[in-house]
Amino acid sequence: MSTEVLTQRTQIGVINEKVAIFLIKKSNKIKILDLTTIDWMKKELSCYDIYVIDQPKDGNYKSKIVPFVGNYGHIAILPSSLALITKQTIEKSFETAAIKNSKAMKLFAGYIFDAKYYISNNQSFFDSFYTQQEAEFCTIETKEQIAYAEKILTRRIISRLQNRGVIFRNSNSCIISANAEIGAGSVIMSNCNIMGKTKIGENCIINNNCTIINSKIADNASISNSIIDRSNISNNVIISPYCNIIKSKIGENAMIESYCIIDGYTIKKNQNISARTTLKKINKE
Repeated sequence: MSTEVLTQRTQIGVINEKVAIFLIKKSNKIKILDLTTIDWMKKELSCYDIYVIDQPKDGNYKSKIVPFVGNYGHIAILPSSLALITKQTIEKSFETAAIKNSKAMKLFAGYIFDAKYYISNNQSFFDSFYTQQEAEFCTIETKEQIAYAEKILTRRIISRLQNRGVIFRNSNSCIISANAEIGAGSVIMSNCNIMGKTKIGENCIINNNCTIINSKIADNASISNSIIDRSNISNNVIISPYCNIIKSKIGENAMIESYCIIDGYTIKKNQNISARTTLKKINKE
């Protein structure tokens, strides 16, 4: 399918017209904090109508865009690798194009067109240039650019979580997936990696050097310097340092002492597991 409609919503802002965004897709393999660059753009610009257009071999994508343009005042055409773009910057660029009555405005990466002008002209002559927020128009393609984007996007994720009541003791040392959810009142200490579709409840304490991957942590849990991988941790559980919890379920009010390995096992409610215990599910052949 060469054209994908990601969203269909009406955007009426200060410019009082409908606008749309067309993402020109070359590749969708690059991931940053568990999301592709297209996913990041879709997430950030979800208030707009967004269309994804596969990049033709000859580079001529206009014929694929024109059928969708008629209902809009202005359209933006952007590369799909702008993972750092923000709603505020796109909103401001659309507003600038409308105020200037621009027919074709060039961005650092991409363009904004008056829709009627785009349909009726085979050759575009740019009458203005949007010169703000250059860093947001950085295409993310190389390893260095991915590392740079990861730092910026991690700061944004953490800032949003802080606004919802999550406490970070050393936010610069943590990596948080875009898909992770953390409840209000929870405290995240230094050097924590919270990856995949992890869900952490309210009033939890995630102490230093924890890695949590695709797991569910219920309210009031405390985890210290351990790895939790694809596991369910119930309310009021305490997991001491240097434990590995893999594909397991830990019942309410349980306590796991230090240096334990629990793999494919269920720990019952109120159970206390002594230090250096190894519990593994036995697979019967």
